[in-house]
Amino acid sequence: MAGSSALYSLGTRGPDNLYPRRDNRVRREALLGAAAASTASLVSNPFDTVRARMQLSDSGGLCSRGGASIRSPLHAMELVVRKEGAVALWRSLPEAVVYNAVLNSVRFSLYSALTVSAAQSSHMEALPKPVGGFVAGCIAGAIASPIAKARTAAQRGPTDSRSSALVDTIRHRPFSGASSWALRNGGHTGIIFSTYEGLNRGFSTSLSGLPPISHSLLASLCAATISCVLMNPLDVISTRVFAQSSPQPALAGARSFGPAGFAPLGCCTGLCMPMPATAHYSSPVDCAVKLVASEGVAALWKGLGANLARIVPHTAVTFAIVESLRPRLARS
Repeated sequence: MAGSSALYSLGTRGPDNLYPRRDNRVRREALLGAAAASTASLVSNPFDTVRARMQLSDSGGLCSRGGASIRSPLHAMELVVRKEGAVALWRSLPEAVVYNAVLNSVRFSLYSALTVSAAQSSHMEALPKPVGGFVAGCIAGAIASPIAKARTAAQRGPTDSRSSALVDTIRHRPFSGASSWALRNGGHTGIIFSTYEGLNRGFSTSLSGLPPISHSLLASLCAATISCVLMNPLDVISTRVFAQSSPQPALAGARSFGPAGFAPLGCCTGLCMPMPATAHYSSPVDCAVKLVASEGVAALWKGLGANLARIVPHTAVTFAIVESLRPRLARS
């Protein structure tokens, strides 16, 4: 695949085609990011739902007393399906598709503008790839944070409300928690994009006998794993802050949905509960301090298994689609 050794091929600089090429590239990256990531969310959404449930519970999905512990994200998924039906894993899909389309159209296009197009311009200086990724991710995360907040609300479980989670969120402090979500996405984008590009270039040299798409898959798997492990604490904090500031309508069938409802399953009752009533966070830092004080440092890595099961294939599918479609769009 032409240009697959790097996330963005700089092309040839020239005064006659500099600005049209840059503008076209930024628009293409916006389209590619939106299409690829929203498609990938169709695959990753069930694990994202489990990830949110485990991060929101006061036990992280693990019982310390009474009942069997949740053994894995797959086990947690099985319990959710048994109690609420398979539809529960896809309840937040509309919000997830819209969120990924908005987030990735902004961050792919901004990353291109800040790191690639800027390098071709005599009017601005290109940012280092990790810095450009961080800036692009922060801006994209802030813009898309109301949709992410709505997704978290939808993932918490069935409610008696007839309005959508997105409508409820827009009505109720839509940008509350946006700062932590912006930092979370800035970190993810800076790590994933820069690591992916470096590894993809390295694999194209060291594994030149393999098809170019395999270089992209290997690079994206490694980059996503590194980012997920490093950024999971901020992911937990952001999810908690989002859930706290979201509208909290009565849970549908609350008497069977809460702890008593999970007792017959012989499993941890915290898996699908809303935020603990005693939790109140004035800021992301306050959330981190209270979380560690009440649940230990390990609480910052709640839902890591489900997060890996979501982010790794999601990132691999996203970049595979991007690398496959980019040459075709460039020729059109």
